[in-house]
Amino acid sequence: MLIYQSSDIFGASVHKRDPLDNCIFINTYDKMSYDEEYASSKKKKNVKVRIRVSGLKDETFVMCKDKTLTRPENVVDRASISHIENEKYMNKFNQVFASKSRIDQEEKEEEDTIDRRRMNSNNNTNNQPSTSTTTTSISPIDNSLSNVWRLGPLQNPEGTLYPACTQPITSMSVSHNQIVVGSCDHACYAFDLPNNNKTTRGLRRSHSSVSKRTLYTKRYGHTEWVTCVAHLSNNTPYDLISGGMDSKLCLWNTNRKSCIDCIGHAGSISNVIVASATTGNSTPAVAISSSYDKTLIAWDVNKGTKLITYKGHKQAVLLIHWLSSSARQEFISGDRNGTVIHWDVSNERPQKRYTKAHVGHVTSLSSPCCNDEQIAAVDPNVFLSGGQDGHVRVWDVRTGSSIYDIPLHVNTMGRGAVSFIEYSQVSNAYVTAGADGVLHVLEPRSSYQTRHSMNGHGTEFIYSLHVQQNLCFSGANDGMLLVHDLDSGSLLYGLGANQAAIRSIATIPSSNTLIAAGDDGNIVVYDLSLVYK
Repeated sequence: MLIYQSSDIFGASVHKRDPLDNCIFINTYDKMSYDEEYASSKKKKNVKVRIRVSGLKDETFVMCKDKTLTRPENVVDRASISHIENEKYMNKFNQVFASKSRIDQEEKEEEDTIDRRRMNSNNNTNNQPSTSTTTTSISPIDNSLSNVWRLGPLQNPEGTLYPACTQPITSMSVSHNQIVVGSCDHACYAFDLPNNNKTTRGLRRSHSSVSKRTLYTKRYGHTEWVTCVAHLSNNTPYDLISGGMDSKLCLWNTNRKSCIDCIGHAGSISNVIVASATTGNSTPAVAISSSYDKTLIAWDVNKGTKLITYKGHKQAVLLIHWLSSSARQEFISGDRNGTVIHWDVSNERPQKRYTKAHVGHVTSLSSPCCNDEQIAAVDPNVFLSGGQDGHVRVWDVRTGSSIYDIPLHVNTMGRGAVSFIEYSQVSNAYVTAGADGVLHVLEPRSSYQTRHSMNGHGTEFIYSLHVQQNLCFSGANDGMLLVHDLDSGSLLYGLGANQAAIRSIATIPSSNTLIAAGDDGNIVVYDLSLVYK
């Protein structure tokens, strides 16, 4: 039975009906004072339950036709493992906070002592260069996120709620402190996060002090569902691009709530990716869009004009992904027919074609990501693809051949699907998510063998996957967001981030911020700072 956590910390889980006996399973695990309240309508088809329970841990109740609460036997909540972990770190919050405060004080006293000794040493040195030097070199790769990310949002585990719309959120883009989401109601919504996001522990509340800008008017915007959004670089006159089922893209100035239309496709826009201008500005900042009209188009995002139309697919194009090397502007695309094509931005003709890469749709593409200061630990000439057949395949762009074919997310019936593939440079590993609800960590240096398998989501479908350094954030259709350690494969904690499927997850490491958005039309922002504000 599916269990959902409510956005109201005092309320019960979002419930689901058992079609066999007209019962509703509900779950609660808050620590507020003991209080039970429930109500049911006279219509059997519309039974609603609201319950508040204190001192109970992962208790499941059933409300039957006679309006009595009973506890069924052998009822297992498939997401309960995340609740247990969440409860553990919440119970230990006081100890962790006290311990960290003591350690911080000791470290500060030790640093003050060292500084005083160093100052005395410098004062005693006559006409000699100072022996105290400061190095500014920064390691290109941080080994791990700070400890707050491993403990979770201790300050406010319920998060801060940003109501965006009443329709499902389809996509999200985060740049600096701005969040933009696209919705099924044809609009985009922009939020600017405050620098000091003061919240109250124990309450999930709406952040009313943040203005919401709706990017939709009678003159500007989409006339159908918004399918994708992406922020642009700061050196362009526009700061956002969106694509929709109305076959057009919009270049937005989010402050003015105005846009220009990019017309060129004859079918729904499935995806859009953005690249900055190359060295010397020989190539303008471009965006590549894919469409159900079987084509891809490169756009000049400074002017909103079409640069190149890429033709080569025989079915609707579903995915686009930049290849890893920053020395070349190349990308790959996948379609509904299982074909993957390798492109160069400046050439309308395919570089390589990988026909029958998968049986069914191409559902995911990934490659090792690195910038000029970072060197990928794996071959940058390799990329991975996942398909509706449940297979993960490893390709070499130099030879155009498949190196490995791994039936990773295939069930006993020979069916499955690979939903996402992401690369972690810190852990030097790929993470895959499948329709079976399982996360696999692949080791490239060991012929892509499975390092860890994580099934905290049970059999729930995983709708979103995000990797930040050595942590993996995954969201499922039951509204649960789970955080795993890629190095150990352990589940760190779980959060009830949505009343429905979680469609997008993002992180802002500089401000210790975790963001989730989903089908309930809300954005939930978690502040992972340990210190109370």
